[in-house]
Amino acid sequence: SMRRHNPLSKTEAGIFKMVDSIQNVPAFRRTMNVAVLLLTGFKSFGWFDLGPVNTFYSFNTIEGFRPRIGGRTNGRLAKNILLEGYAAYGFRDEKWKYYGGVTYAFANKKPLAFPMNQMTISYQNETQIPGESLQFVQEDNILLSFKRGVNDKMIYNRAFVMEYVRELQRGLSYTLAFRQVQRSPGGALLFDYQQPGVDGTQYQAEIATATLGFSIRYAPNEKFYQGKTYRIPIMNKYPIFQLNFQAGVKDVLGGEYNYQTLMAKVTKTFYIAPLGISEWSLEGGRVFGTIPYPLLEIHRANQTYSYQLQAYNLMNFLEFASDKYLALNVQHNFGGFFFNKIPLLRRLKWREVVSFKGLY
Repeated sequence: SMRRHNPLSKTEAGIFKMVDSIQNVPAFRRTMNVAVLLLTGFKSFGWFDLGPVNTFYSFNTIEGFRPRIGGRTNGRLAKNILLEGYAAYGFRDEKWKYYGGVTYAFANKKPLAFPMNQMTISYQNETQIPGESLQFVQEDNILLSFKRGVNDKMIYNRAFVMEYVRELQRGLSYTLAFRQVQRSPGGALLFDYQQPGVDGTQYQAEIATATLGFSIRYAPNEKFYQGKTYRIPIMNKYPIFQLNFQAGVKDVLGGEYNYQTLMAKVTKTFYIAPLGISEWSLEGGRVFGTIPYPLLEIHRANQTYSYQLQAYNLMNFLEFASDKYLALNVQHNFGGFFFNKIPLLRRLKWREVVSFKGLY
C-alpha cells in the first residue's frame, strides 16, 4: 500500500494502470523474454536458468561439431547456494566434456554479489587451447569457432578446484585456491622430450599437478556495474594492483612437480586532456623450478577474428612460452581530438584509437 500526501492525478493513475496491464500482454512478455535472453544469455525455467545460449553450438579442428547444454540455479532454490554445470560432446574426438560446481556464499548472501565471501568447489573435464585466454566470453562461443591459421593443438584437462574468495570494502580482495589438474595432449600436440643417455624421443602421456594458490587485488575507489554473471568496471583514475602466487607440490594428491609461479600486475588510466584517455598495464612474471613447457607462462595469443584487448593479436597459439617475462599494454583513445575537426568524420562520430603491446 502507498501513503501519499496528495492523491494521484488522472494521468499518473493511468500510467500505473498501463505499467501493470502491459505485463500481461503476450507480445510484450515475448519481447522482454527475447531481450533478456540476448542480453544475459540465459532463459529462466523456475529456479533454473538455461544457458549461456551462445555456447550451445561450436566447432573446432580436434573436437569437430560440439553441442553443449548447461545452466545454473538462480537463487529461487536457495538464496546463498549456486549450482552450475554443463555437458558437451565432440563428434570428431568422440569424447564427453563436462563441468559441475557448487558455490556457497557465507552470511546468507547471494553468490557473486559484492562484497563476495564465498567458497566454490568444482570438477571440470574440458579442452583448452594453450595460449588462448579470453575476456568476458566463453571459450566455446560459436563466434570464436572461426580461427585463422593452423589450430590443431589442444590439452585435455581434468581439474578439481577448491577456491575461496573474499572481498573487503575499500577495494581489497583475496583468493585462496587448491587445484589438482591432469593434462593430456590432443590433436597434433605431444608431450615429447629428450632424455640424456637415452636414444630417441620420449613421450609422456600425462602431466599432473597439485597447486596451492594465493592472489590479492587492490583497486581503491573501484566502481562497477554488477550483472548476474559478470561485472563491468567503470573507468577511474586510480591504479589497480594484482599479485598472484602459486606453489606446485610434489607427491601430494598426485602432484608430480615442485615449482612456484609469481605474477605482479599494475593497471592505470590516465586522463590527458585534451588528447583523450590512455590505459596502461604493466605485468611481470617468474617461474621457479624445472617443469614441462605446458606449465610455463604460455603467452596470450589470438587466432580468432575478434580483437582481444589483453591478447597479442598477431601471435599464434603456443608460439611463445616463458619462465620469466615483462609485458606492457597501452591503449590510447583520442576521443575525437583529430576526427572532430573533419566535418564528415565528426558526423560519423568516428574515434581514433592507438595501441601498443610489448613482451620481453
